[in-house]
Amino acid sequence: MADDEPVAKKVKLDEGTAANDAVSIRIVKDAKDWSGQPTFHPAFTYHAFGKDEVIRGYQGLCIMLTFNANTFDCFVEVTFDHRDTDADDVMAMMEHSLPKGFTQDKEAFLHALEHSAAKPPGALVNSYTKDDKEFATYFAVLSEDAAAAAYLDRMQKLSLWFIEGADDIDVHDARWSLYVVFDVSAGYLHPAGYITMFTFHAPMTMMQNVRICQVLVLPPYQRQGHGERLVEYIMHQARSRANVHEVTVEDPVPGFSTLRDVVDVKTCLSHGFFGLPPSEATASAGHGTRALTPDDVAAVKKVSTHATRWIQS
Repeated sequence: MADDEPVAKKVKLDEGTAANDAVSIRIVKDAKDWSGQPTFHPAFTYHAFGKDEVIRGYQGLCIMLTFNANTFDCFVEVTFDHRDTDADDVMAMMEHSLPKGFTQDKEAFLHALEHSAAKPPGALVNSYTKDDKEFATYFAVLSEDAAAAAYLDRMQKLSLWFIEGADDIDVHDARWSLYVVFDVSAGYLHPAGYITMFTFHAPMTMMQNVRICQVLVLPPYQRQGHGERLVEYIMHQARSRANVHEVTVEDPVPGFSTLRDVVDVKTCLSHGFFGLPPSEATASAGHGTRALTPDDVAAVKKVSTHATRWIQS
């Protein structure tokens, strides 16, 4: 190469930062709880940062989302070692994935945290013990409890970070209701998870259908049976209401489908549906539950509130 030939410049490629790793979440009850609560990463960030879930233009990027355990107001802290001049505007990208009124003012957040009351939404409907910890379940019909509706309006933003395909619900629609499970073992209410339900009239019958929609158990409480317990309670309540036609699940992910199957099998076992001696027809190869008569299906459905397609599967 001639001495006067220009040297080619190396092009620096920005592969970006994995958004799922850059974002951390924690839920705190007071200032003393600030460093005591575990942090966890989201499962999904495409709703904020695009389908590739990558943030470009930063080195050492950390995004901490801190939620008030009493109100689900949110404080956002963004730190980094270096930012390019054309870096992604992370605050603008996250705006619709955070509760209304989120703040970057730590002092204001701490002041509000210290003065917020631990008032659970709705009324206490169930309690149980798991691994020496006490848990309490609260229920609210959103149209009858404005405070519960406002609480869910903020809390449901968490579903975007953990449930694929999640959308906000209209908390002002009278058909929505809410169950929230709290860990009360430490002497205060710490949210562990929640389920939203949509109730509507079934066509033709004019009875009610109950649809389980958002289902979220927070990472520190996952794989401990809380989701199963809550679904069991919901099914029990539905069976106790003469006007409920069936309970369904909206677009269940594989993990929740498995949970629903477990709850449904336990329900059928408790009512002896698997203990009946099979007829020759249903025992024959290739028949199975397809040989169930309409009366058979109706009998199981009346007690279990299962959808017909589940009983015949």
